[in-house]
Amino acid sequence: MTAKEYLQQIEKLNIQIKHRQEQRAELLTRATRIGANDLSRDRISSNGSNDRIAKYIERYIDMGDEVEERILHLLEVKDQIITQIDGLDKPAYSEILYQRYVLMRKWDDIPEVMHYSITQVYRLHGQALEAFTEKYLSELSEDQCPGTAGNGINQRTDQRTC
Repeated sequence: MTAKEYLQQIEKLNIQIKHRQEQRAELLTRATRIGANDLSRDRISSNGSNDRIAKYIERYIDMGDEVEERILHLLEVKDQIITQIDGLDKPAYSEILYQRYVLMRKWDDIPEVMHYSITQVYRLHGQALEAFTEKYLSELSEDQCPGTAGNGINQRTDQRTC
């Protein structure tokens, strides 16, 4: 895993949570649509729509629990990454990684915040990733770095991955 991939865990988890929340909202919409359709009809006998509503609601509740678990996991990962970023020796490295991977700022916004040119931001970003890799990822064992031949070099890309 490269430093960039490692740091992008926050964004990936945020996206997964967003997708689950959207899916959960859709379940609620479907459940209320079914209920609204049935309430407009004057029926004494049930056609199973109550069972469908119950299934949607049950799934809605389960997804709520799943979303909460994912949020807790995100907070743990985020806390660990922030601690690691803050542990870098150069404040500029910490700041650029924090801006990009924790706050998820776009490249065009970072120079304004840091008062650097975009070229400096790109250069510092590369250096910060190297520093992060050296400090945190180079200690990982080979089995934690898939695709490497024990030297931390990805055999497909010839790039240092851990």
